[in-house]
Amino acid sequence: MKGIVFLPEIHCISGTRSLPREILAANDGRDLEKVLASAGTIQIIPREPLRPFHAARKAVESVLLAKGTRFFGGFFVDEALADAMNTRLDELKAGFEKAKVELINGLDGYIEAQVKDAPEWEDVIRASAPTKEDLMEDLSFSWICPPVDLTDPQVEEALKGSPLSIRIAKEMSQACRAWLAEKRVGKVKGVPGIYVLKGIRVKAEALSFVDGRFRGLVTAFDQVINQSEAAIGTDGQGAASMVVNAVIRSAADPAEILAIGDRGECRVSMPAPLLDMMEDEPPVEDESPVVSRDPVPVSAWAF
Repeated sequence: MKGIVFLPEIHCISGTRSLPREILAANDGRDLEKVLASAGTIQIIPREPLRPFHAARKAVESVLLAKGTRFFGGFFVDEALADAMNTRLDELKAGFEKAKVELINGLDGYIEAQVKDAPEWEDVIRASAPTKEDLMEDLSFSWICPPVDLTDPQVEEALKGSPLSIRIAKEMSQACRAWLAEKRVGKVKGVPGIYVLKGIRVKAEALSFVDGRFRGLVTAFDQVINQSEAAIGTDGQGAASMVVNAVIRSAADPAEILAIGDRGECRVSMPAPLLDMMEDEPPVEDESPVVSRDPVPVSAWAF
């Protein structure tokens, strides 16, 4: 099983400088060495023109994790996807370099704006401001992508006790836990959470060469996604939303991610009264709505 490990290296700057302790004074005369854990900082370059560099770093991680997995400081992807990944990183680097040129060309103006905003700190701002040469050196975006064979004895030894398939399943389950932890305000259109399943499905398909269970995960999620999308705008949309939510809760457990892939089918536990109604049977009046029956295949639901 061969793949490519992308090792991106992105250097950004904060645009801040630490303030020397000797220029700080406490209003009440206290010894700052006793009341401050560290010197304060001052923003030398406005935050706004620095955002593209930090956004690029996050975008690189997002792109490589979408179809790959973390691998010893880098990101492991199928070698068949290497060209597409390189193209996408080239696009991100182009944006990074454009922002770098704009920052360097506008540096003098940014410094003057900061001085105007905080004239009492003019001496510190001017003395601490980076030069254009500094920015040329401090801002950089590069990567290497060496090939890796998972059957190599050294790689197998390095992965011993932490198989790659388990690492991948943990990343997928983390996406589910992150969605479950989100605070959603207002009514959500369509079927909430379906994009989470789609994202995991894309990752599973791209990494199916690592473990056959990920092919089974694709099959299982396709069934849920297709049935849920078909239910949008119909009387079954509410039930579809509940099923997607239940699948995400189930997939928040890495072990269940692999179990779903092994079965090639999602199974969820839902409130018994709802199941009764979907089976055209009258609900049991004294049964709690939080009591669940045994897990049933998603295919058994009539959306």
